[in-house]
Amino acid sequence: MKYFLFAIAMAFDLFFLGSLFAKFREVNAAKRWRETSGRILTSRVEVRRVQRSSDDADTRTATYDLRNFAAVTYVFDTPNGVQRGSRISISGEIVEKQVAETLERYPKNAKVIVYYDPDDPKRCVLERTVIEPAFKTFFIVGIGFAIAACLFIVS
Repeated sequence: MKYFLFAIAMAFDLFFLGSLFAKFREVNAAKRWRETSGRILTSRVEVRRVQRSSDDADTRTATYDLRNFAAVTYVFDTPNGVQRGSRISISGEIVEKQVAETLERYPKNAKVIVYYDPDDPKRCVLERTVIEPAFKTFFIVGIGFAIAACLFIVS
């Protein structure tokens, strides 16, 4: 049973560290993306239904929460013509408490800098940086979890 728990813990940790590594590679690739000028077409709050996580495994019906998201679309010029994008950050969705701040930063008709992949201009963002301390913290947590699992197995 001890080895089974160890295997589950290590599988979870490897998935976590693999996801972190994939995001790290995406951030590093985005550092080489081209920079161009763009213009915000729309900047608004979008309400989406998000499935609520349930602690009850026997629940047969899904429950949903309504959450606010920043919906920003923009256009920008590339050598292949005008492109359209909607991704704001390389790090993912804007959390609900940052929606108002994000919409203030990107009002309709504002001129912005857009970063795009020259090989695939559909891959584009307005912000290509992520919080470095968060990467380090998640990496340390992942390694710490692996060490704790190893100590559990040898005890």
